[in-house]
Amino acid sequence: MNTNKFSKMKTAIVLFFVLCTSHLCAQQVISTGGASFSNGTESISWTLGEVVTETMEANNGIVTHGFHQTRLQVSTLEKSSPQKDFIRAYPNPAYDFIFLHVYSNDFRGMQYTLYNSAGLPLQEGAIRDELTKISFIPLPPAMYFIKITKDEKFIRTFKIIKTY
Repeated sequence: MNTNKFSKMKTAIVLFFVLCTSHLCAQQVISTGGASFSNGTESISWTLGEVVTETMEANNGIVTHGFHQTRLQVSTLEKSSPQKDFIRAYPNPAYDFIFLHVYSNDFRGMQYTLYNSAGLPLQEGAIRDELTKISFIPLPPAMYFIKITKDEKFIRTFKIIKTY
């Protein structure tokens, strides 16, 4: 009879631990690539597609690190000028066209450059009016960047998503 009580108690304890630990999950990442390296004293791991959580800048160098935080979005890739709030790009996401709306009367020296996600320039043009129309029709669905400059000085970069 003591064996039967011990067996039931053992089953109850195992069941308790199974139920308590069934909700525990390890950190998981779905990414396109990654690796870990170690030399015995130091180690480094990286994941391609990881969202940025912190960027530090010193001595003309920039280091960005972090772990997946889904609510963080980085859309400006360079320090912007005070004029950045005078330019809007819409609609975003886009299908066929993007409009650059410049809230200024001085368009002299203003240009845009359209880049793909690999940073290769695809198209550039002058901004000569309050509203500039950029065609996305020949481009495949992807992420693109539009860099705005005035007299070769950076103003702003927009991240644009092209949909189907």
